[in-house]
Amino acid sequence: MKGFARVTLLALAMGLTACGGSDDPPAPAATDTPTVPAVPDVATPATPQGLDVYVGTWVDPVGLVCTKVADVGSTRYPTGRSTAQAASITRADNSLTLSRVALTFGTPDCTGSAVQSAAAPVWTGTYQGSASVDGRTVDRFMLAPTSQKALLWLEGANLYVQTQAPLDAQGYPTSAAIGPTYLRL
Repeated sequence: MKGFARVTLLALAMGLTACGGSDDPPAPAATDTPTVPAVPDVATPATPQGLDVYVGTWVDPVGLVCTKVADVGSTRYPTGRSTAQAASITRADNSLTLSRVALTFGTPDCTGSAVQSAAAPVWTGTYQGSASVDGRTVDRFMLAPTSQKALLWLEGANLYVQTQAPLDAQGYPTSAAIGPTYLRL
């Protein structure tokens, strides 16, 4: 039995040694350095579909701060009128525009629909990608016209906008430890 095993191993070794080559080019030597594509420092983000969550009308976190205007008894507003400030966020491609909105109501307590509004743009933020800050996933924006960098995120009906914190090497805030900036109206 030992002899049969030796003969089998010898035949196998001779068969492997006798294998011919092929027409294929030789494989690269193990010392060749593989080419690795260059990674840019800052990637240009694709248009994020998730930005629509920020679109809408927002107010101070305590709610709509209503100011009664003293014109009770006028023909247009017999019970008086009121004003309030809000913020409006609109979207275009991969950017958001925040505008301050002055609302005028035909009631003394800011109820019902606004009868007049005037908007003034404050900033336009171009989406720069997402990051994790303080255990939260936040969206990064470059704000124009100031070139300030900001973090935006939502928690329930609260919108947070962080621009004031220690900054990282790229200029973004490193902390998400702030109170809500706006409440969805």
